[in-house]
Amino acid sequence: MSYTLGPRNDETCRRLLNLLAPFLPGVITSNEWEGYAREVPRAIDLTGEIFTQRIERNNLTLRACIKHHQVLHHT
Repeated sequence: MSYTLGPRNDETCRRLLNLLAPFLPGVITSNEWEGYAREVPRAIDLTGEIFTQRIERNNLTLRACIKHHQVLHHT
């Protein structure tokens, strides 16, 4: 849906939440980063590894595919 880059601080979290606002998220899954705890309404914030494990696995798979693609095209 959206992403933002920046340090793990409240401002970066607010930027991300502003980008997500048009989608009206009913749930946000997050790790236990303090910025989320301060900025995301508790009613829609689900924290913990059980909720973020699949997302992190997808990110790892994507990074591996990108790396594989770069290696194929640079040799």
